[in-house]
Amino acid sequence: MKAKKPILKVAAMLTATLLVGMFLGAAILGAVIRDRLEVLRDMRTADGFVSHVSRLIGPVEADQETEVNAILLATGREVESLVGYQKQEFMILIDSMERELSGRLTEDQMTRWYKARERIRVRLQNIRE
Repeated sequence: MKAKKPILKVAAMLTATLLVGMFLGAAILGAVIRDRLEVLRDMRTADGFVSHVSRLIGPVEADQETEVNAILLATGREVESLVGYQKQEFMILIDSMERELSGRLTEDQMTRWYKARERIRVRLQNIRE
């Protein structure tokens, strides 16, 4: 029976090491994903787009600066406009689906849908304009 105690200690240590490793891995992965999502969120605005692409391009020469900044700003404004348009189109599509579902779902199902729809609307409003 004495031989089982060291095996249990080793198994417990290995299990603890595995759990700590899994926790650290998940935390690091979460931080990386959060950073990448932040970049995507930032790129939805003209300023965020210009800032991110400027960092990707790196330093520009003085004679390039005016033209490059004008191109980036124009593109950033287009991206921002496109994001706003997509949000509007998405809600139009959702409203259309709701009209089709309204006669086919029970009152309880529609109540659940209304709550979900409001969460969607709040999330869309929270996206930086």
